[in-house]
Order: sequence, then structure tokens, then C-alpha cells
Amino acid sequence: MYKHIILDFDGVIADSMGLAIDNINSIRSLYRRFSVIPKIEDRSGLETLFSGPLRTSLKRFGLNNDESKNFFDIHSEKMKNSYKSINPFEEVGRYLSSKTHKFDFSLVTSCYGEAINGLLDRNVISKKCFKHIYSRDYNMKKSEKIEKIIFDEKIKKEDVIY
Repeated sequence: MYKHIILDFDGVIADSMGLAIDNINSIRSLYRRFSVIPKIEDRSGLETLFSGPLRTSLKRFGLNNDESKNFFDIHSEKMKNSYKSINPFEEVGRYLSSKTHKFDFSLVTSCYGEAINGLLDRNVISKKCFKHIYSRDYNMKKSEKIEKIIFDEKIKKEDVIY
């Protein structure tokens, strides 16, 4: 039986994909040098845009490393500033807050901690629902975050579900 459940933020706790798409399209419109990036309509467009490693995904549109970094810096800042418009899924919040479960929960995400904490502070899901919250700020891959939780909790991999 599982002892610990590790949740991803996007798509499990809340859905920020629409926000990400809106921000990409906004950057395309506001900054002429990024107009070469195709307009994104949906998830498949997002997956096509960012196929492969992020740091090199924009090269095929003629953007160099500095321009790509600049794009991602702008996008990250826009995402961080716009998380106030996202709400978690109510059903998930009710379950995590209910204390009727027998599991410990942790949260791993590629989102910024400031945005995640702000969202959790103003909604039904409390930070107290999670033993660990590992955000982008930790500069670790998701697999490394999961391994750290397993190590810190002194549990076996088979006791965890992600």
C-alpha cells in the first residue's frame, strides 16, 4: 500500500495551461523579435513549440541562445505575475483538506514557489496539506525532487505514487 502521494501542480491541483498559452501569444505580439514564434491555440501547439529541451526549442525559429533565454525570462515573469487568476480544482482541494485520507502528500512543480504559495494561501488547499513543496526555485529536475522526498521521508520507491 502506498504511504506517500506526490502530486504535480499543473493539471492536478490547477490548470495553468491556458494562462501559459495566453502569455506566449502576448509576448509574440508585444515583442517584435518573438513574432517568428507561431501563435499557440491549444495543448498540441504548446507541445509542438516546446518539443525537445526548452533551452534549444526556439532555435528553429531563428532565435539564438540569448533571445531564447530572454523569451523564457519574460514568460516566467508573466506567469509568476498572473497566477493570481488561477484557482485550484475544488474537488482536489476538498479532498486534500478533508483529513479523511491515510496518505502523506507532497507537491512537485516547475512553477515558481512564490506563485504556488500565493495560490495555496488564498484558496481551500492549504500549504499544510503537503509535507513537501518543491517548486522551480529548487533548481532540480522533477525526478530529483521525487528522489529527495523519498530520501527525506525514509520510504521505499514502491511506497510512493506520482
